[in-house]
Amino acid sequence: MDIRKIFVFFMVFALLMVAGCKTQQQGKTVSQATPYIGGSTGLIAKFIDGAPPDQIFDADQYPFGISVQLENKGESPLPISDTDEYIEIMGLNPEDFGKESQDDLKNDIITEEETTIEPAKKNFDGSISPGGQTVIGFDELKYAPDMKGDTDVLIRANICYNYMTETTTKICLKEDLMDTENAPAICKVSGDKKTDNSGAPIHITSFKEAPIGTKKVQFSFVIGAVGDAADSFFAVSEDICDDKITNQARYAVFVDTSPTTINGKYLDCEGFLAGSTSTGDCGGSRCSGFVRLFDKKPRILSCTLDTSDVKSTFEKAIQINLVYKYMQSIEKRVIIKDVSTSGQSDT
Repeated sequence: MDIRKIFVFFMVFALLMVAGCKTQQQGKTVSQATPYIGGSTGLIAKFIDGAPPDQIFDADQYPFGISVQLENKGESPLPISDTDEYIEIMGLNPEDFGKESQDDLKNDIITEEETTIEPAKKNFDGSISPGGQTVIGFDELKYAPDMKGDTDVLIRANICYNYMTETTTKICLKEDLMDTENAPAICKVSGDKKTDNSGAPIHITSFKEAPIGTKKVQFSFVIGAVGDAADSFFAVSEDICDDKITNQARYAVFVDTSPTTINGKYLDCEGFLAGSTSTGDCGGSRCSGFVRLFDKKPRILSCTLDTSDVKSTFEKAIQINLVYKYMQSIEKRVIIKDVSTSGQSDT
């Protein structure tokens, strides 16, 4: 066979193999080598076209509605806990718009007809199954007061929901953590480790491993908000998204290292908020608890692992989950038209 044909054949084969390792959907290339789709988004929200309309009228016979479409772009299902998940319309005086109270401008995200808004999923072949969608509506709104001249209002929808980030980091373990001369060079204990995050707005942004003795290793990792800078988050135990600066649950994240055990040992962590540490299910180790990202700035957490039962050298993928209540908003400016100057009539 001609050597040039052989060369072309192998070049085409190599390109096909590279292409097979990645899948592209909706303009995004996802590597099959990572366990997650990734990204910094949980839900995405938008007002349905015409709801609210660009203009509304100051007369009872011109009702309108507000509808918000949600799509789960991340990799956590909704709901993940029993606390409230809702959309609340802000910027309107309820009585002016035919409602008795602010409670009438607040609807649950999960309705009786729905049990879960499914997450986006990465399939075994690297393809992506999109997440679920839902629409939340606020109907029969009408502006009752008689205005003199047109004015505009800013309508905001606050979306408050529970979400989780799943993270995976590959660490290195050895029988003698301090032995750098005789141990097989399968992996290195000391140094930065790559963390893969599921699609979500809060991530572990960096991870370091270091030996602190022959039989104990330390992990230091940074938790950071990677979503929109205007968004906020709270302890998942909260029923509402209260963004007041006095709220002690503001910018709190629950960190759970319990999915990982190594030879029956759990991670033992320092830096959790007082009174939030869980040890009962982790053999006495402080394996989970809340941390607060003061002023929404990244926070370092340190954990140690007893490796006295490790008798070989190997790599191990550890899982750490971050759980929180998340709030994001969308806005639209609407003109309230004075019927007397708009060409409309009350009859």
